[in-house]
Amino acid sequence: MVEIEVVSDGVCLMSEPGETILDASLKGGINHAHACGGNAFCSTCRVYIEEGLGNVNERNEKERTLANQLGLTSQVRLACQ
Repeated sequence: MVEIEVVSDGVCLMSEPGETILDASLKGGINHAHACGGNAFCSTCRVYIEEGLGNVNERNEKERTLANQLGLTSQVRLACQ
């Protein structure tokens, strides 16, 4: 299990390896915006990784494409990916 601290909501979520932050958030009862249904098209599920970026998977092709279009820093990630 992986622990995700959601600072803005003051909660810690437990996540299965390979589970997205978005899935963990929704499973944990956090109303996390995701307009495109988790397909890396809209960026509404953006999160800021304050600590532990080295524990997050590299961006996949979909996320990398959108991040490049929007100029997102390495700490801003799509929770759906």
